[in-house]
Amino acid sequence: LIDIHSQHQNLLLSNANFQLDVIDEVAKTQPEKNNYQQLYAQYRRTLAQLKQLQQQAEQDEKDVEFMQFQHDQIDKAALKDGEQAELEAEQNMLENAESIKEALGQSSQLLQDGETNILTAIKGCIDSLSGIENAYPQISGEKKRLESLLIEAKDISREIEGQLDTVEADPQRLTMVAERLDTIYSLERKHKVDTIEQLLTLKDELSARLAQITRADDDIAKLKKTAEQEKLQLQKLAETLSEKRKSNAPAIEKQLGALLHSLGMPNAKLEVQFQAVPFGESGTDSVSFLFSANKDHNMQPIASIASGGEMSRVMLGLKSILSQTREMPTVIFDEIDTGVSGDMAAKMGSIMQQMGQRMQVISITHLPQIAAKGNTHYMVYKTDTDTTTVSRIKRLTEEERVQAVARMLSGDKISQAAMDNARELLSQN
Repeated sequence: LIDIHSQHQNLLLSNANFQLDVIDEVAKTQPEKNNYQQLYAQYRRTLAQLKQLQQQAEQDEKDVEFMQFQHDQIDKAALKDGEQAELEAEQNMLENAESIKEALGQSSQLLQDGETNILTAIKGCIDSLSGIENAYPQISGEKKRLESLLIEAKDISREIEGQLDTVEADPQRLTMVAERLDTIYSLERKHKVDTIEQLLTLKDELSARLAQITRADDDIAKLKKTAEQEKLQLQKLAETLSEKRKSNAPAIEKQLGALLHSLGMPNAKLEVQFQAVPFGESGTDSVSFLFSANKDHNMQPIASIASGGEMSRVMLGLKSILSQTREMPTVIFDEIDTGVSGDMAAKMGSIMQQMGQRMQVISITHLPQIAAKGNTHYMVYKTDTDTTTVSRIKRLTEEERVQAVARMLSGDKISQAAMDNARELLSQN
C-alpha cells in the first residue's frame, strides 16, 4: 500500500539485488520470475535429496562389506528352525548311549527273556484265572484287565527291542553333532541372540538392507537424471528471464537519462551492465548500474562515483520510473532531497509533482522549493508538557503555508522579502 523511501535508502543503489529488482519492475518479469523460482526451489530440493542419498551411499559403502560378511556367514551355516533342539537331544543321547542301551536291554530281558519274565508271569496269571472263571465269574474283570495288560506289555516290549537296535555308541556322529552345535553357539554369541530363529531373522534383515543399498545406486542415477532435466528446464527459464531484462534495460537507461538531464545533469549517463552468474533465487543475472555524471569520466559502479546529491537525483528518477510500472497508491519520500538545493530542488519537486498525478506522494522535506510544489502542506512539530514531549502534525492554511515556506527560506526571523518570495514560489505552483 505504501512505498517508504527513507533517508538511507539511497544506499540501496549500491545493492545489486535492488538494481536487479528495478529492472524486473520495469520489465514486468514477475510471471517469468515466478516460473523460474518455483522450478529453482524444486531443483534445490532435488539436489538436497541427491546429496543425502550420496552421503548415505558413502556410509553404506563402508558398512556393506561387513554386512555382507555377516549375511554370508549365517547363510553358509544353512540353519534350520528347530535344528538346535534336535541336535542337543541327539548329542545327549549319543553321550549316554552305553547306559541307555544297557537300560533298554535289562528292560527287554525283564519283559520277555529268561525263565522268569513279566510276559510269562502275566500269561500264567491269565491261565490260572481262566481255570476258575466258570466257577468264580467275579474274577472275569480282573482277567480282562490282565489280558489288556499283556497286550500293552507285548507292545512295550517290541518297542523297547526296536529302540535297542537303534541305539549305538557312535563317536564319529557325536563329534559331528558337537561341531554343528559349536557353529550354532558361535553364531549366536557373535550376534548376541539366543535361537536359530533369531539368527534367521537377522539374515533376512541383512538381505533387505543389502538390497536397499544395491537399489541406492539406481535411486541416485534416477535423481541425477531428474536434476539434469530440471537444470535444462531451469536454464531455459533463466534465459527467457534474462532476455526480457536485457531487452528492457535500454529503455530504463534512456528514460533515466532524460530525467537526470531534467534534474540539471546534462551529461549524466547510466548504463545497466549484465553479468552471468550461477543459478540463484533471481536467475542467472547479476546487474550493476554504471554511472557517469561528466563527459570526461569513465562509467563506474554508481556507489563508487556518485555524490550524495547525485545519488538522490538518481534514486528519485528510478522511483519516478517505478511509479509508472508498479501499482502502488502511495509513496513517502523521507528527505530524498538530501544533498541538493536551489534549482535542483525545484526540479526534483517537479518530478514529484508529476508522480502525484498518478498516485499520492508525500514528501518530508526542509527545502522550500519542494514544499511549495505540494497540493497540501502539513507541518510536524513538537510540544512539551510537564512530563513529556509530544509530536504533532497540523494541516496548514494558505497563510500558514506562506509563513512555513518563508521560514524555510530565511529561518526563524521571517522577513518581508522571505514572505514575498514564499508567495511567489507558491503562486508558481
